[in-house]
Amino acid sequence: MRNTLIALFALACVAITGCSQLFYQYEDPKVDLVGLELLPSQSINPGFRLTLQLTNPNDRPLPISGLYYEVSIEGHDIAAGSFNEPLDLPAYGRQTITSDVRTSLLGSINLISDLAHKPRNQINYALSAKISVGGWSLPIRIQRSGTVQFGR
Repeated sequence: MRNTLIALFALACVAITGCSQLFYQYEDPKVDLVGLELLPSQSINPGFRLTLQLTNPNDRPLPISGLYYEVSIEGHDIAAGSFNEPLDLPAYGRQTITSDVRTSLLGSINLISDLAHKPRNQINYALSAKISVGGWSLPIRIQRSGTVQFGR
């Protein structure tokens, strides 16, 4: 009888620990645009290379199964893209991803015209992202804005 109680207690402890892991609440990761480069283009529609940095503020890895993002530069909607390669963002870690995107024709023409009239090294951006996390979690939605170094 005593061994049965000990076994049941041990089983209950394992079940409680397993359930707490199942419902762990992740803190939202941080996504920043850290690089923007105009790509050479043979078409009328210019392309950009975006470098995004993902930061995990959690004490355990964050299993990311996909990322969708939209970027506006200097108030012009220029790009939307996705990253669909699974990655494990390490606990308290960072990872950089790079994505080449073709842009909205009208938005990029307006942006290039704006940059041609007022050249600058730093530009303002706004980024919205939807991050799909492995498991049963709902997607994480993030809005960020800031400045980034502009390379040509």
